[in-house]
Amino acid sequence: QFHAIVGNPPWTKSTLNKLAEKYCKRKRPESGYPDGYPTAYGTPPDQAFLWRIGDFTNDKTCIGLILHGQRFFTTEILGKKAKKSLLMRYKPKAIVNLSKLRLDKLFPKSKAPAMILIAEGKRSEQRDNFYFVCPESSIDFRKHGIIEIGAEHIKKLPVFSTALDSDMLKIATWGSARDMYLIQKLRIFAEIEQIVTNSCNNGFKVGNQKYPIPEEMRDKKWLPSGRISRYQIDSQQLDTLPYQKLESPRNPEIYKAPLIIISEKVDSNGVCAAFSEEDIVYTTSYSGITVPKNLIHLAHYLNGVINSSIASYFIFMTASSWGIERHKVMTQDLVQLPVPEPNEDNERLITQIIEIEGRLCKSSSKSVEKDLKKQLDKAVFDLYGLNDDERILVEDTTQITIDLYMNREKSAALKKPKASDLEAYTLSFMSVIEPFFDTLKERSIAADIFDIANTPLQVVKFSIVRYPGREQIVQTIQAEDLITVLQSIAKQLPPQLGDRVFTRRNLKVYVGENIYIIKPRQLRYWSRSAGLNDADAVLAENLRMK
Repeated sequence: QFHAIVGNPPWTKSTLNKLAEKYCKRKRPESGYPDGYPTAYGTPPDQAFLWRIGDFTNDKTCIGLILHGQRFFTTEILGKKAKKSLLMRYKPKAIVNLSKLRLDKLFPKSKAPAMILIAEGKRSEQRDNFYFVCPESSIDFRKHGIIEIGAEHIKKLPVFSTALDSDMLKIATWGSARDMYLIQKLRIFAEIEQIVTNSCNNGFKVGNQKYPIPEEMRDKKWLPSGRISRYQIDSQQLDTLPYQKLESPRNPEIYKAPLIIISEKVDSNGVCAAFSEEDIVYTTSYSGITVPKNLIHLAHYLNGVINSSIASYFIFMTASSWGIERHKVMTQDLVQLPVPEPNEDNERLITQIIEIEGRLCKSSSKSVEKDLKKQLDKAVFDLYGLNDDERILVEDTTQITIDLYMNREKSAALKKPKASDLEAYTLSFMSVIEPFFDTLKERSIAADIFDIANTPLQVVKFSIVRYPGREQIVQTIQAEDLITVLQSIAKQLPPQLGDRVFTRRNLKVYVGENIYIIKPRQLRYWSRSAGLNDADAVLAENLRMK
């Protein structure tokens, strides 16, 4: 007969909570309980406490727990099964993802990502939805300790789709509905482990050095942690393996060339891979893909794709750790990368990718490399069949979103947008709205960018005008100060709304035939993809009002 059960169960295994594991083993035969959970590697006991709560709930019991967030994003089979079972067993009302605050001293003794689950004790039904909330890291939070949640941080997700799609929560954390559609589109291609026979493998572990290394590993060059260079490995710069014994040498076959080695550690430039034409042994800090000698062209093709923006985009949007907890690409995340299988239809594009990859391997100039990387991305975009809007999503994620996650306060995403950025934003916004007017040829859309000095906010006005519209569809208007602009907008609003104009960070104001967008003056809010998403929101809001 409990009305509510709340708590912060332990996140780490210890002698004090061994009963949690025993309870799970005892409950396993029951319907809906995930087989093997929570004994799977890395599973904290907190979710076992959540299962135990079910013994005390009725359909109206409200549950509120602070849980370890990483298990909600796992790509490991048992972990995905456990998440699905939990979301089906308890009806979620709201899930608050606090992973973006994990380095801001959210908890005094933990940097692990936290997740707040608010649910009802009854089972989920197919029509159920829940609110997914992702507060952002901010300097303000470190000052006052109050978690700020704006409308832009809240998304409504279907329970069943989230339970069945292991990537939905991760995509919703960093992306939009457009990203969800693009990830689903990319998934039609085969996963990388289906392209190559030997798939992806972890390197050796030094550890306690109790096992002699196999004969095939002796006198081989080795790649220590942090020594990889993008695109190609120069074995002449490497030393011979200094160890005679290792804790886990792995199968010597995985070190045979032709070889692609992918760094587990990532930086702002995304996933890093390199080709080697010689056998190289590598540590557990890397994943490796070995290719038959008669398919060396396939190695160069995969090296090009893995170093492209699409690979970084897809892995960031779906990875279990990168973007949530650590700056790492795990092998289990890498193997899910979709890659088009070579065939007659894409032979020309794959040949182009291999040619560009070859030039990147030989390039010694940063400017030349930058230009070649753009060429590589374009060829890979063409290979995957991305349209213009989808290319914008990939480019903005890799250049702005990932940079924000990796560099935080030092990120270019927080800098003031240039005039060209604002114009690109307005054009993206209007590209979504304009087709609705083209049908009847009665209305068109134009944009005014308010240029206001010394203000933390940026204002853009979109106007619905008579077709064919004005000659200059985007223009910049000099404004004396922000207060004057906001007061002008407030005067046009109904009295009950006018006094709230200053209280919202991200605001859309509809006044007659005009739409005002008011947001912080930071590039991340005024990117091309932000323009696409803002236009989607405007259409959705207007359709609801209609």
